[in-house]
Amino acid sequence: QAWTPHVPSSRIPFPKKRHMIQGEVPGTHPLSSEQLCSTILKPTQPPGGLNSTLSLGGLNSTIPLGGPQFLKWFSNLTEDWQQQEILQILVWNLDPKELHYFTALLKRHQHRDFIADLPEGVSLHVLEYLPAKELLRSCCRVSTKWQKRCSNEKLWEVKCQRNRIDLPMQGMLSWRRTFVDDLKLKRNWKFKRCIVQCLCGHTGRVLCVRIREEDGVIATGGSDRTVRLWNVSTGECTGILNGHLKPVWCLCFLGKNLLVSGSGDSSLKVWNTSTGVCGRHLQVHKGPVWTALIKKDVLISGSHDHSAIVWDVRHCSVQRVLEGHNGAVFSVDLDENSELAFTASGDKTVGVWQLSSGLCLKRLKHANGHPVVALQWQEVSTRPFVGWRWTHAPLWGGGGHTPLCGV
Repeated sequence: QAWTPHVPSSRIPFPKKRHMIQGEVPGTHPLSSEQLCSTILKPTQPPGGLNSTLSLGGLNSTIPLGGPQFLKWFSNLTEDWQQQEILQILVWNLDPKELHYFTALLKRHQHRDFIADLPEGVSLHVLEYLPAKELLRSCCRVSTKWQKRCSNEKLWEVKCQRNRIDLPMQGMLSWRRTFVDDLKLKRNWKFKRCIVQCLCGHTGRVLCVRIREEDGVIATGGSDRTVRLWNVSTGECTGILNGHLKPVWCLCFLGKNLLVSGSGDSSLKVWNTSTGVCGRHLQVHKGPVWTALIKKDVLISGSHDHSAIVWDVRHCSVQRVLEGHNGAVFSVDLDENSELAFTASGDKTVGVWQLSSGLCLKRLKHANGHPVVALQWQEVSTRPFVGWRWTHAPLWGGGGHTPLCGV
């Protein structure tokens, strides 16, 4: 259909607001909102036929009043100002209720989920700048895609590094879970959500501590050559185990009533915690026993004599002697099936041993060459976690000779 040419001499002024027009009653405009809505939305023929002529803000044109025809005619307008003038008149004739609905439609149409639309790498970089509390509380509830992005391990690894949380805690390799646990721990210390118990009794330095979580019993070994048992609830000393000739360096619980202690006198003792009696005295090492650990029915101990001994707990007999280190064995651990043993030594290496044969399968050594004083096996990732001089901690893979990552 032909359009009557009309070029405005200047920018089309936006109509005045209703409250600025004196004496005007809503709905009394030359073209009411009811007429426009019924014309645009309902494909019905007006009294003048399917095509009628309306004068809209200076625009003289034959405008189809049927809904589909009007939309087609409106989209075919060649000039932007023509469409804008039609829209201005349409908005002008809306009642407050209709205007509110129209505004809500515009907001919904203009809404864009930029986190979901951006590539994953870019969106994760944006989320890195949000506070961790917002990521945990609000952002993860926006949508399923937001929850997936906010739970990404790469995002929480960056958060942990910025907060100087080096590696995931024992038993887990989830950076998000590690960050949450560290946050809770710091809150507990900050707001003093803890019970402080002072366990006083040793006459020398306390060298090792172990807790039996089942009944809340704490065992401590000291340079005064004694092992003391404590009630974690009351802080009272429930027993004193005497018998070692030198300081006690390591402890480990065996079941509900047994406790194994290692001392500088080269011996291991098995105590009955109920009676306080030493049931077994194991004297095989030729130097101070620095470490001991029990998993299932296997006891392994490391000594200053450069060896680690694997014991049969039930019979208190030696199963294997793991020899090969050129320095003291400061830390030991076993895998979840007690098939592999790991030893950390002062000769700057970590040994991986097969318990069935006693052979050393691998020897891990870090490039910096520091004595290895601590070791721990992670059951979730099947990787041992080792550290030395309390300052460096590489993460070793079970099948490699080089650290997977270091902090």
